[in-house]
Amino acid sequence: MAITVTTAAASYNLASLHGVRRERGLVSLSGLTITVTASDRTIVRASGDWSFDGVVDGQWVELSGAAQSANNDRFRVQSVAGKTLTVFDPDTVLVDETATANVKLWDPIQDADFTEWLKRASDIIVTDTGRRFAREIITETLVGARWQSNKLRLSLRPVVTLTTVTFDGTAVTDVELEEPDQGMIRLGSGFTWSPDNTYLRIDPVPLPTSGKRLLWSFSYTGGFITPDLEVLPGTPRNLPHLVEVAALEIVNLMADGRFAPSVTAERIGDWSASYGIGAAGPLAAILETLRPFREIEVA
Repeated sequence: MAITVTTAAASYNLASLHGVRRERGLVSLSGLTITVTASDRTIVRASGDWSFDGVVDGQWVELSGAAQSANNDRFRVQSVAGKTLTVFDPDTVLVDETATANVKLWDPIQDADFTEWLKRASDIIVTDTGRRFAREIITETLVGARWQSNKLRLSLRPVVTLTTVTFDGTAVTDVELEEPDQGMIRLGSGFTWSPDNTYLRIDPVPLPTSGKRLLWSFSYTGGFITPDLEVLPGTPRNLPHLVEVAALEIVNLMADGRFAPSVTAERIGDWSASYGIGAAGPLAAILETLRPFREIEVA
């Protein structure tokens, strides 16, 4: 199998930075009377002390329930002084008001750390499951299917659009996208037999340089809309919830210093799998929830 990426995913992250911040929320303060002054970018509470509640410079705070909808947003704290927060407002969204609102405080760890941990967590899941998730446009080259089957499974699932199919460079039209979620396609006359492939997973094989095998080529769009790609118009996320939750939980392990990877593999009869990254304890438990998404490899 060979894969050529025509249009790469804008992001391979399996959760969003906002989702990470939401997961790491430390304190929620309800029913605070606050005064917002846009000109000096301050949020002043009527009573209490921001520092006592754990607010520090560089932290993110999120307002909700304010009368002015523009103030119901996330802001990064520039400085803390008693009842007064001075925040960064680069887009000038703050509006003057005195209101009763709710304030959620985010973990003070810098977003740069979260961004790096989120990338690592996403890579761990891809390695563990042995599959790609983010939506891309690719061309996949295969060498047939075992047992003269008339079905073949593509690797980037779900398949959204099957654009072209060729056999030895000649266009083939007798092809049906039978099960898009499973990446299963059907050819009326059957795929050319080859001993190098399997029905459930097509293992990498050396591609011929000249006429040693006749090759099937499939150009298609496949994969999920991940949380980071949801900003595109008309493309709500459809990444399975379990995958996103697993990414967020792995980030939590990293943030809490409880991340301890190791290499794992198992064999049952003729079936074997190497997950690449696993662990005892919390990480192993998280990865176990992804078992339904793992590729099956037949030895």
